[in-house]
Amino acid sequence: MVVVSQASAYGASDCCSESSHGGADDHPIESVWRGTRERTASVRRAPSCGDALDTTIGSSGGLVAARRLQDHGRDPDVVRTPELAAEIVTRTNLAGGAIELTPADGEALQLDRTAALNLRPGTDPNEGDLLLYGTEPDGPWFWSGPLLDDSVTESQCATIAGPAIEQGDSILFEIGLRLPKAPDFDPAEQTDGQFTDPTRFFCVDGDGHVTRYGV
Repeated sequence: MVVVSQASAYGASDCCSESSHGGADDHPIESVWRGTRERTASVRRAPSCGDALDTTIGSSGGLVAARRLQDHGRDPDVVRTPELAAEIVTRTNLAGGAIELTPADGEALQLDRTAALNLRPGTDPNEGDLLLYGTEPDGPWFWSGPLLDDSVTESQCATIAGPAIEQGDSILFEIGLRLPKAPDFDPAEQTDGQFTDPTRFFCVDGDGHVTRYGV
């Protein structure tokens, strides 16, 4: 398998070294979950957004979010930073359920979907999707989603749902995914670096940079 590494662009070594395996109080995203405890909302996530289940955020919103992630095999204490972020140009089905994906700028890679962790369950990488791929810290994983025209930035972007928090020059998502911010990242009205609304989305460009919030 050939993987095009963009570790230097994403600062993978720094991000992986900051992964926390301690208690909930040690993990920065937990502060976002705690911040939702006084809010009450019922949210249905569409199948394309992953869970396809009803979520109720109320007095125990933080615990609900953590349990739902663990139910899907996603540990919120693990931080994952992509080694590859690119648009998928071609997809070829291989024997045994594996697929070969060719990114816009790089060599093809083979992805065994039975062995890799899908951070967006219920979806499958396709041509025209943004692919985020990595192998650290606990084996291969991927996230994929369609790149759509964004009238605000006048470019293409894929959407990733919050909650999330701002950490320096990156955004850390509830699912443990860390992505770099674009130089002109627009946080909308969120000036405190905490994005707690699970019904709002982030725009991520074809290079894996977060361009704005509030989609």
